[in-house]
This record gives sequence, structure tokens and C-alpha cells, in this order.
Amino acid sequence: EEPGGQRALIFDQGNRISQ
Repeated sequence: EEPGGQRALIFDQGNRISQ
């Protein structure tokens, strides 16, 4: 499992929704 990669994915999605 790669928590870092998953976290980056969620962060990217959140950033997109924020913008």
C-alpha cells in the first residue's frame, strides 16, 4: 500500500474542487 500516493490523489481532488 502507498499511503503517500493515495494522500496525494485525495489532495489533488480536494484542490481541484476548491478551485
